[in-house]
Amino acid sequence: MKLVLKNDFAWDGLYWICDEAGVEKYYVDARVGDGGRYIYVHDASKKEIGAIRQKSLSLKKEYVISRGNEREGNITRNPVLYDYEYLASYRDWMVSGDVYGWNFRIVYPKGDIATSICVDGGLGLEIIEEKFEKHCALLLMALAGLQDDLKKEAEARERGESTSIAANLLKAGKKAVVNACNAMDEHFEKNREKAAEKEAAARAAEIPVEEAAETPAESKPEPAPDALPEMVPEAEPEKVTEELPEMIPDSAN
Repeated sequence: MKLVLKNDFAWDGLYWICDEAGVEKYYVDARVGDGGRYIYVHDASKKEIGAIRQKSLSLKKEYVISRGNEREGNITRNPVLYDYEYLASYRDWMVSGDVYGWNFRIVYPKGDIATSICVDGGLGLEIIEEKFEKHCALLLMALAGLQDDLKKEAEARERGESTSIAANLLKAGKKAVVNACNAMDEHFEKNREKAAEKEAAARAAEIPVEEAAETPAESKPEPAPDALPEMVPEAEPEKVTEELPEMIPDSAN
């Protein structure tokens, strides 16, 4: 049995996986979302059978393959320098060969499960153990995602661009800083515009800018011109008591 992916794969689009007769067997939804990139694989009735996820901005460049809530396998890549190396595993299966050149075998302890094929330019698998058809469809899409990344990184190296994870993280960090600075500039510009509008309104009302900007403090009402001044009672003088000298009785003669 053969499974072939129609059209060239990219991490953003809708695809079908067909059998050798051209019958559409599996529906694929690849998208870029918050926190990473995703590939969802469904059967012909659009029921999800599994998914592949790659986190963004992760030092560990990894593609996680899952079915439901169960993690079935992953593809890990060199997290230090350049991404020339990868290790693909699924359940107790291993991928042996060259995914970039689409020339590999999928094996497990009892023997071969599938081999890579190309049909009219489409990536595919020739399945030896047909009972593993759904698993092979899921692994086919994970390897197609890996090959797409390897091709783009090879093109970047030809242009003299760095493809190391560290360089990409630094680039992403610089972009985040630029976005933050732009947001601050926009915020300050809005505040300047508001201040200018207040100043224009104050001038139009012929009110000093300082008085318009500050909230007037509460003050006591001024007395009417004809009002009598407030009478303040005089303080009473302090009473001074003269102390008499202490009388000392005469001692008896």
